[in-house]
Amino acid sequence: MGKILKSSLLVSLKALKMSGIDIPDAIITATSLGCWENSEKILDNLTEPKPTLFMQSTHNTISSNTAIYLKCHGYNITYTQVGDALDRALRKAELLIKSGKAASVLVGLHEETTPRYRELMLKNGKDDLRPLYSLALVIKKKH
Repeated sequence: MGKILKSSLLVSLKALKMSGIDIPDAIITATSLGCWENSEKILDNLTEPKPTLFMQSTHNTISSNTAIYLKCHGYNITYTQVGDALDRALRKAELLIKSGKAASVLVGLHEETTPRYRELMLKNGKDDLRPLYSLALVIKKKH
């Protein structure tokens, strides 16, 4: 399991514990880069296909990993718009709650970069990239 999958799961479990929710009705993840470390490994090893690396490189793997761990069979989606994903995820959570389709929604923002990626971005003037970033919160229906 890659770093971002571990980090996203740990942060999500902490947010759920703090909210008093065991299993949310929905899980919504926001990410721009997804599981970048595994994506990079796939590209480095194109001559030796590894299905597990591929399965753990797609953007929705982050949300799916949390759902599988929690045995959450509810709504589960990943937003991947660069710079806009978290806003869309929060808006969708709000809509799910207002429509009555969910009483609790786990929303996460999870990003990872690699040394190679950060080096390329630095050459292009972007120097504020963290190796790993995970944020999670639970939005609940008001009683």
